Amino acid sequence: MRTRARGLHDNVQRVQVDLTAMTERHGESRAKLNEALEANHRLSKVAIVPLAAGGNADDPVGQLVSELQRSEQLAGYAQPLVGIVEQHAALSAMNAQYADELRRLHAQIRVSVDPDTVRHFQKVARRLRRDVNAIGQAMLDMRDTLGGQFVRAVQEHDSLRLAYRTELGERKALSNLVQELRGNIRVYCRVRPPRPDEDNVIERSDDDGNCLIIKKPETGTFRFQFDKVFEGASSQEQVFDEVKGLVQLVPDGKWDRFASSRIPGYHVSIFAYGQTGSGKTHTMNGTPEDAGVQIRALNYLFECANEETDQISISLLEIYNENIYDLLADGNATDEPLKVAMSASGGTAVSGLSQLVVQSRQQVQAAFKRGSRKRSVARTNMNEHSSRSHLVLSVAFTRTDLGGSICHGRMHMIDLAGSESVGRSGATGERLKEAQAINKSLSALGDVIAAKGVSRNATIGSIAEMNGLRPLAASKKSHVPFRNSKLTHLLQESLSKDGKTLMIVNCSPSSKDVVRIHPQYSHSEY
Repeated sequence: MRTRARGLHDNVQRVQVDLTAMTERHGESRAKLNEALEANHRLSKVAIVPLAAGGNADDPVGQLVSELQRSEQLAGYAQPLVGIVEQHAALSAMNAQYADELRRLHAQIRVSVDPDTVRHFQKVARRLRRDVNAIGQAMLDMRDTLGGQFVRAVQEHDSLRLAYRTELGERKALSNLVQELRGNIRVYCRVRPPRPDEDNVIERSDDDGNCLIIKKPETGTFRFQFDKVFEGASSQEQVFDEVKGLVQLVPDGKWDRFASSRIPGYHVSIFAYGQTGSGKTHTMNGTPEDAGVQIRALNYLFECANEETDQISISLLEIYNENIYDLLADGNATDEPLKVAMSASGGTAVSGLSQLVVQSRQQVQAAFKRGSRKRSVARTNMNEHSSRSHLVLSVAFTRTDLGGSICHGRMHMIDLAGSESVGRSGATGERLKEAQAINKSLSALGDVIAAKGVSRNATIGSIAEMNGLRPLAASKKSHVPFRNSKLTHLLQESLSKDGKTLMIVNCSPSSKDVVRIHPQYSHSEY
């Protein structure tokens, strides 16, 4: 109905516009008619000019001529006057027609927009206005309700977050306490599975799973206590499950249960120690299908890392003949050995060592592949491919919290060069020089551990004695000889203070590899 009324109103406006135009045209025609009538009236009073000069006004012929000229002039004005009169008549008729149409349209509007219709729409409008007001009030009430619920939810969230942080702090404190009770330096032993042509003289005690028993008919039975013993059937996953407790300290930092705060800068070192062919590289690196400690530790850090706040970078170096070489350096870089210097934090660092930011296992494996091509290996009587250098993988974990505080964690995973009895290895010339440098470095590492007063040092010394190396004596000295080798100098920060050190002693079960055992290390407990 409202649409129809709006259409009629538009028609009325259109007719009024046309009527206005017709009225203007009618006025113009009337003005022209008045002008013509006035001209005719003037002509009727004009005197006839004689045809000839000096003619008499009383001459009948002259009068006829004058009348004729006057008639011709009037005839000239008559034709336009007739047209104007006809046009005026047409406009008058159209004016009357539009006036009738205008009256008809007004009548239709009055019929269409009757009072009942107006009242109906006014009633609908009032109802809609009430509904809008009710909805607005409901929205205000809902806003107040949801606002209160939101405030309570935020308070509950804060309470839960505080409880979670408290629980997390307690868990970290207990975890840290467990790590502290287990010691800053711990020793695991992993026995390599025997080959078909080998006799197995090493077994794990059934009474104490952490006790290793060596049985040799010519020397008797000896027992050695470790923090953990892995038999030959132990998997890579089982080994890493025991190592993971140390790895998780790198991103978490150290939690002080008394101050309820994190102490940043936790340092962890994991060594693979043992003679050539005992399975050190398998334990640390493994295979693409069955990864070792290094890859699994980095995978764990990748899982813990947050892309927005954390960064993981690695470096790979070798210590060969007491010289440090960067295995990730560009191909154009020189092969000059690098030097250990004091870092800005007061620790030690290798000047010019390449740092590679990594975000995936594939990037790490590619870096290992690139570095392995540069590592020094050689054939000896004890191993076809014996590593002649210490391989050090260093992982730096940096975390920036919302407050801008930065927590640094560092982990070193070291695949030590194979320790060998110089006589059994058949080393001569350059190989002999390498073996002497390796054994000197390993002895220096034992001296550092001994100087820190770790009683389980004796276990490491036992394995060293099995391999024909100089035995180590456990003692506690005020001076720790970190600078006796490049390895201990490099790892000085990790081997001191609150640094955590894990030594995985890899053993061959063959009687040929257990050359002799010194009685002073054949203790059942340490």
